[in-house]
Parts: sequence; structure tokens; C-alpha cells
Amino acid sequence: MSMEEVIKRHSETTYRAYAIGFTPSFAFLGNTPKELHVPRKTTPRLKVPIGSVALAENQTAVYPSVTPGGWQIIGRTPVQLVDWGSENLALIAMGDSVRFESHLKR
Repeated sequence: MSMEEVIKRHSETTYRAYAIGFTPSFAFLGNTPKELHVPRKTTPRLKVPIGSVALAENQTAVYPSVTPGGWQIIGRTPVQLVDWGSENLALIAMGDSVRFESHLKR
């Protein structure tokens, strides 16, 4: 499957936030379509950039801060998922529905 097809399919699905963890505002979103299930990387990256959209097994997520990570990166988002000055901190809460929009340059 081409990266364009991965992004298109990823953007067609509405995900649910099943858990928040790993780092503040890291929302574990599922369930990804079966054709997008991919394993975690064998060796994690030392630094995953803020806003990286990633897949691992049957989940997807956005890295809200620079951290190590072993998920497969499929894109980036400019949306800030964590507000360090806010009482709520996270943009996504457990149980929320999330839908991605593709902004592929053609």
C-alpha cells in the first residue's frame, strides 16, 4: 500500500481514545482498519518529533512532545495536543472520538 493510500485510509476512519498515557496527552486511539495494522519498530527512534502521527498494531496516536518512540510514523499534524498552562492539559480525553484530515500536497 502506498503512503498516499495509507493516509487516505487513516483519514477515513473515526477513532476512539481508549487510554491516555506514556507521556502527557499521548492518546491511544483505536481501532485502526485491519489493512493499517503494522508492528512496532524493532529499534525505537530516540527522538520522535512533536505532532508525529503514528501507527502500531491496531492503534494510532499523535506524539504530543519529543520523546523516544517505536511506532511507525505516517505523517505530522500542526495541532498542539497539550497545553502546559491549562488545567485540563490534554486536547483529547479518554472516550473522545478523533478523526484525522489529510493535507497531502499534490
